Amino acid sequence: MNTQHAWSTRSDAARRMMAAREDMMTIFPFWGALALRLNIIEDPTCDTAWTDGVSMGYDPTYTDALTHDERVFLWAHEVAHCALGHPWRRDGRDPRWFNVATDYAINSELERHGFTLPKGVLLDPRYDGRSAEWIFDRVVRGDEDEEGEEPDEDEDGDLEDGDLEDGDLE
Repeated sequence: MNTQHAWSTRSDAARRMMAAREDMMTIFPFWGALALRLNIIEDPTCDTAWTDGVSMGYDPTYTDALTHDERVFLWAHEVAHCALGHPWRRDGRDPRWFNVATDYAINSELERHGFTLPKGVLLDPRYDGRSAEWIFDRVVRGDEDEEGEEPDEDEDGDLEDGDLEDGDLE
């Protein structure tokens, strides 16, 4: 197959996404190397982007509205889902809410590593360094007290007496 021809037949959005992946190889080689493992699919039926661990799909309208640096972030974001095993860790949790939790976990890490995050991505310092499962429990199940703080833990990390009320474990 003539790769020159294949490149020229791609949409403008696909060319921009490929350019972002190529730049990521230079600027963020760890993330770039992982991105090379994903097939890329232009998917106008999705809102932003997705991954199933094998492919990365993206909405060309969404990606066209991003800056180049934000497209680099988008690649790293989807790669991080794969690197952290998110497609395989859901374990019966609601897919939409588990994705919210995984996005919180990923975005703070990528911001810390110097990526340019698009406006409106899920980002909350309360979840920095936390696992998707930990975040899911707080975002979906509401495992926070009324002030939005975590229940107190003793030095072993166990909940202290009085943190749970009757019915909390039902």
